[in-house]
Amino acid sequence: MITADAGYHSDANIKQLRDNNIPALIADNQMRSRDERFAEQDKYKGKPDPLSEKKATGQAKEIKRFQPQDFAFNDDNTATRPAGMRSRKSASNRGVSEAQQADQREKSGTLRR
Repeated sequence: MITADAGYHSDANIKQLRDNNIPALIADNQMRSRDERFAEQDKYKGKPDPLSEKKATGQAKEIKRFQPQDFAFNDDNTATRPAGMRSRKSASNRGVSEAQQADQREKSGTLRR
């Protein structure tokens, strides 16, 4: 006896087996819908396959960027980052007014994560 999954079910294969008197059990694509043992199969389906969204090796990773609204700018010239840590004004901003810094932030549009 030959057994095979639904990928081998075709009229040509069935005819070949029948013409040669070869006993076979080959599933078809509707087999599970007819079999009562599979009536509740959907309730056992869990989360989607974790590999379904995996990117192929060599593909560039998405660059995620924080937006200015992700930061809280404080009166003491510090900024609170999204993770909750505080940052001070960098040396490159010395002598630059807060208004100018705000303009620079607005023009750049994003801050890299």
